[in-house]
Amino acid sequence: MKPWVKWTLIGLVGMAALGKVVEATRSPEEKAEIEAKRSAEAAQRAADKQAAEAAKQKEAEAKAAAERESFKQSVATLPKYSAREIAADYEANTVAADQKYKGKSFKVTGKITDINTGVTGNPYIVLAGVNMFLGPQLHFSKDYLQAISTAKKGMTITVLCEGGGDVVKTPMLQDCHFLPPDMRN
Repeated sequence: MKPWVKWTLIGLVGMAALGKVVEATRSPEEKAEIEAKRSAEAAQRAADKQAAEAAKQKEAEAKAAAERESFKQSVATLPKYSAREIAADYEANTVAADQKYKGKSFKVTGKITDINTGVTGNPYIVLAGVNMFLGPQLHFSKDYLQAISTAKKGMTITVLCEGGGDVVKTPMLQDCHFLPPDMRN
């Protein structure tokens, strides 16, 4: 062992022994005072941590509220179409309908005629169109399985979707999301 390592270890052991001697010579009152001080410091650290967490939580709630309000305002400016209007536009002129809807976000309202899942397991809802075969299909992510499982044929819904073109004149609406009641108009 190198001499400096040996002397460092001897010094550390000596300091530890000295600490034990000093601790043993303290009176019970001094020990109680030191313990009370440690407890008070620990309580203050815990209170500071709790206050910081509460401030963080409040900040996160304020940020979420601001984001929700911003989203609500952006949704309020989006156009709203009926499912029948979209279906009629695609039946009349697919090119013009694509220019109006494809790649654009909008709200759509209509009566549910079918509830199903696609080949990938993602749910979709069919709304009443101008005829029983060409109703717009509203495609949702699997995150909406629970919500869609409570839907019923005949219900009228309003959702936010993005136009996805058509398949043989059937309008395909993708990335659909249910809207809270205060955002449906």
